Amino acid sequence: MYQTSPKVYSGPDVMSHFYEHIMSENREINQILSQQLPLSPMTTKQARQHEAATECANCNCPFTSQNHKVKHHSHLTGEYLFALCNNCNLQLKPKKCKVKDANQDANSYALAIVFHNL
Repeated sequence: MYQTSPKVYSGPDVMSHFYEHIMSENREINQILSQQLPLSPMTTKQARQHEAATECANCNCPFTSQNHKVKHHSHLTGEYLFALCNNCNLQLKPKKCKVKDANQDANSYALAIVFHNL
């Protein structure tokens, strides 16, 4: 799990410092997300759970031939997570976006920023 300490800054040019901090975090998170490990071998228990699943763990819709069951896993660890329908699996994939910043890869992942009590 990636976690950093809170950053506090009080001084001139606050927005430039804020922007550089956010972009630094974005570069680090993009480095982590760019790892794409394949599914690790499943345990017997995981294989049984996957086989027994009849509906998507995300949307609770039954699996169909048009929206089949897939093995959802962490691309950072390779660990099997649960059975999903193909539609949900594709929706949960991290989204890439085109970036015009020369300091970043042209195909970076979108980083959601949430402000609270601003």
